[in-house]
Amino acid sequence: MDGGGTAQANLLDASARRSDERTALGFKCFSPTRRAIVARMTTPRIRIEILTFENCPNADTAREHVLQALAAEALDAAIVEVAVDTPVLAHELRFLGSPSVRVNGRDVESGTERRDAYGLMCRTYRDGSRMAGSPPLTVIREALRSAGAKA
Repeated sequence: MDGGGTAQANLLDASARRSDERTALGFKCFSPTRRAIVARMTTPRIRIEILTFENCPNADTAREHVLQALAAEALDAAIVEVAVDTPVLAHELRFLGSPSVRVNGRDVESGTERRDAYGLMCRTYRDGSRMAGSPPLTVIREALRSAGAKA
């Protein structure tokens, strides 16, 4: 009987060693290095900021366009909404008006780096031959493509 108990104990020890080996190989848990790799793979490399002031009539359209653009480009992004509520904050954030959309810190509309009229005001965008109160879907998609290529 004692021999059977010893054999069973050895079998359990061998099973535990295999379990430890699998754990060390990352089957049961990730090493710190592997966790960092997985985090880089699953953390969105694109950050979208939607800057608005309270009661902006075009904020909802901007949000919808951002979500539609992400779906169309099959991208994942961290979306951050920024409430701009004072002229001082508008100047600090280089806020060109509401709504503004930035992808990885860059405004979705080209040429804005030369502008300096910051404040709590409505913003307009060129959408083909007409003006729109939120960034056009095509402009956001192009900004996402550019950001995705750089990620």
